[in-house]
Amino acid sequence: MRENLGALSDCSQHAKECGYRCCDQDVLISFETCRENMILLYPGELETTRLPKAHLITTDVQTGGGRFAACDRVNFDQSSCNSVCNFKPLDCQSYPFSPILVNGQLRLMLDAGRCPLSREIISLKAHYNKIYTHWEQLIANDFRIYCWVAGMSCLPGYYIIESI
Repeated sequence: MRENLGALSDCSQHAKECGYRCCDQDVLISFETCRENMILLYPGELETTRLPKAHLITTDVQTGGGRFAACDRVNFDQSSCNSVCNFKPLDCQSYPFSPILVNGQLRLMLDAGRCPLSREIISLKAHYNKIYTHWEQLIANDFRIYCWVAGMSCLPGYYIIESI
């Protein structure tokens, strides 16, 4: 069980503003669905968790061994999402950041459009550092995850940042 990397103290204060848009995913009907509307599960992530995961609607394996998923908002209260009690994918814990490799080096993309916290990026510094370190360890220790992150491209509404 990993610590709750995605616990942002300011998130609940801004939730009225955005309505937990980060948890509003589309259920994948085809691979043409835009990636920013999905949860990405890295290769092996879903299979290795022992935590309850009934709140996730998952799909078949995607290229690179990962999976697409969506949170079941009808049957799960996002405001109580906590990785100590239920499975919270690293993609969710990383938000509003997402990993990308630039010239073989890990960088994080920031969702500048949907997350109100991205307007004051300096407030996300501690979160950025935790997330960066976690992704860095994952890609260094598992070549499948490295290849999976290497296959990602920058997402609409996101921009690549060097550091905070």
